[in-house]
Amino acid sequence: MKSKCNKLVLTLFIILNTSAISAAKENNYAAPFALSANQQLVFAGGYGGNQGIGKLSYDGYFLPKFAVTREENTCYMENTKLFVRYYYSWNSKISFPCESPDPKHNNLYWSENLGAINGGYSPVNDLMYAGTIIKDMYQNWYGIDNPTGTDDGRLHILISERWDGAIFRDDLRSILLGDGNFGGVGYYVYPLTTLGIVGEVAARGFTYAHGQLGDASGEHEGIEQAFALMGGEAAKFFATGTNDWSTDIGTFKKDPKKARHYFYNPTKACENSWACHKDHVKKDKGDTAYRCGVYEKAFYLLATSPGWNTKRVFDVLVRANMKYWNRDTNFITGACGIIKATKEYAATDLRYNFSDVKAAFDRVGVDTSKCL
Repeated sequence: MKSKCNKLVLTLFIILNTSAISAAKENNYAAPFALSANQQLVFAGGYGGNQGIGKLSYDGYFLPKFAVTREENTCYMENTKLFVRYYYSWNSKISFPCESPDPKHNNLYWSENLGAINGGYSPVNDLMYAGTIIKDMYQNWYGIDNPTGTDDGRLHILISERWDGAIFRDDLRSILLGDGNFGGVGYYVYPLTTLGIVGEVAARGFTYAHGQLGDASGEHEGIEQAFALMGGEAAKFFATGTNDWSTDIGTFKKDPKKARHYFYNPTKACENSWACHKDHVKKDKGDTAYRCGVYEKAFYLLATSPGWNTKRVFDVLVRANMKYWNRDTNFITGACGIIKATKEYAATDLRYNFSDVKAAFDRVGVDTSKCL
């Protein structure tokens, strides 16, 4: 979650936590990560979700189970694909006792409500599930085994206590998510650990590791933010085959049905005083919060066009991000990059129709007439 209004808070948050940052930087991870002789991978599960969306069960029936590392009678919330740790204690692994599998829960090593806080039944379990989905998505769809460019090839997911943000820390190459318990009150949001949010932040890490958009302000920042949001939708589609085309559903305590972004109608976010996303170039007011809505709407229009779906749209976005977008990219050249990527895919699959891409961007006022 990235907005203009929280940049000062974020800056102070980073400055005040130099000890945690230093500890993180001093960690030297082997590449790739490998289990020791005393460790084994086992399947585990537990509860997740929050009081807004209800309790989820990662039991292999309701939702997928996940792998953890077991050593003697302790299970650690990490595996060969990712780890989940607390930001303030980066060097300490999150664990739970696991003497034997639980026959009442599909014979899994059951973590129950590990780390429950702020109305979240287990943010740790949520992140083990979400991280596994995202790692598998980039590997299965694109053959990319290290989407965020970490030293050991795993996703690094950190939970920050008493914070309500969600960012990619490029200096740590880590996904940093707040438990929502800002100031120990937790008034506004539940833990920010849903699949869509984790997918969004991971996509920011993907751009950092594999793209050239950079961090400076401009139209390309709006593109980068829209790409990240699409990363969240791609993760949902990979996991379920469906999309709600809304971000952060189930995280707002006052109204769990409220979203931060609505792909199908970005202007709906203007109901919030802190976020307003326009859906046409002519409505652009020069702020990233407005600009990302232009590409959001274009992505939605394309994904719902005949012959397209969320995966195919993300396919061409990933390729455009890796090959054609850079710090000088604007709305027009960004769309041209997507068209080039679409033509490349069309060489082997005619469902990737560049005319549909042009039509989607035309609907939001981006002129693609000069794209090659």
